[in-house]
Amino acid sequence: VADGLVKKLLSNHLVVVAPRDYSNIGYLGELARPQFKRIAIADEATAPAGLYARRALEAAGLWATLAPRIVPTENVRGALAAVESGNAQAAVVYQTDAEISHKCHIIWEFRGDSAPRIVYPAAIPKSALHPDAARQLFQLLKGPQGRALFEKFGFEVLQAGDR
Repeated sequence: VADGLVKKLLSNHLVVVAPRDYSNIGYLGELARPQFKRIAIADEATAPAGLYARRALEAAGLWATLAPRIVPTENVRGALAAVESGNAQAAVVYQTDAEISHKCHIIWEFRGDSAPRIVYPAAIPKSALHPDAARQLFQLLKGPQGRALFEKFGFEVLQAGDR
């Protein structure tokens, strides 16, 4: 990474989670079924994941139908907790957050052109106090050890062509 140049390092994507006893859904429109009385998402006014969730549901043509059932939470972890506690029957969360839950499982993955592209950049500022150490850290993060750790927690490590 050239100093001051921002590189896209990681990617994440949205998923729908439900309690473990719920089956996967065959298409996203199944969220309109009566069993999904409350659907938690992070509050779009305070958390990017909420805005991503709304955009994804709008792209699927479901926002108007599901909006009365949406329960805004402080953040993605709050949306996940709403399902884990039984206060919601589904939630739209990041895959990385879904991976940590022992009470929920993924029933739908947002993929393809209609899914929001969620990326996490990395950069070494031109004004870095220790640019050599910053470059070493960046190399570690995108190397085999960093990749294994990020992938363990559900992130996708982007290759040069993905950025």
